[in-house]
Amino acid sequence: MHRIDRSAVWLAAAGILAGGATAQAGQAPARPASDSWSAVAKWPDFMTGMWAENYSFSSGGASPASRQPPLNEAAKALLAKRVKGAEGNGARCLPLGMPGMMMPGYPMAFFFTRGSIFIMSDMDDLLVRRIFLNRSTHNDPDPSWNGDSVGHWEGGTLVIDTTAINEQAPLADLPSGGKTHIVERIRLTGPNALEWKLTVTNPDLLTGPWEMTKTYVRHADWELQQASCAEGNRDAPAGNGAAQVDLTPRK
Repeated sequence: MHRIDRSAVWLAAAGILAGGATAQAGQAPARPASDSWSAVAKWPDFMTGMWAENYSFSSGGASPASRQPPLNEAAKALLAKRVKGAEGNGARCLPLGMPGMMMPGYPMAFFFTRGSIFIMSDMDDLLVRRIFLNRSTHNDPDPSWNGDSVGHWEGGTLVIDTTAINEQAPLADLPSGGKTHIVERIRLTGPNALEWKLTVTNPDLLTGPWEMTKTYVRHADWELQQASCAEGNRDAPAGNGAAQVDLTPRK
């Protein structure tokens, strides 16, 4: 059973305040239709419970996200030289970034506010994404692990465009180089079923779009649980940076 974390409440409150800020002192900004409480009330019910990836529909239980990306020859050569897992961000307790945050299968929760949607994953200190619905452009943002996401509704489908993902965020186990662009389309396909379509492009690593479709099942009684990557990490570097592995048997 997952337990709720108070940081979720603070994030929602922060989003509400951000959505209600004025453009200038004493002047209310012109709000798009998605930036009002009446609009939020009409959005599809993504918020109830948490969503866990459904593996049962595909052959052998494998996730569709495991489909190999269309790497170019240079990327394939670089990947072949790397020790699988040893250089990954997860092994070093670094963020997975985008699209990695959406890939590992950890349960996720949605929080709706005026003008924004927050997506939280209960992996590694509660990973958080913010999708802005009160603007339609990226406004030259600084690169970050999860990038800058702007979204809009097309009927019951949430469409998200994400850019400005930093060069360290991995893509197919390789540093992305900062040129990853992601388009997501999220919709309910039933009361407790969610479909997530991702299209990833990166001219430095991919020969063309990497397209995936993932499905999720709602767990209405699950709540967010906080965990930390560093907890129980038995191969973390020593204080002087030297590699080490703790082989002491657990009691």
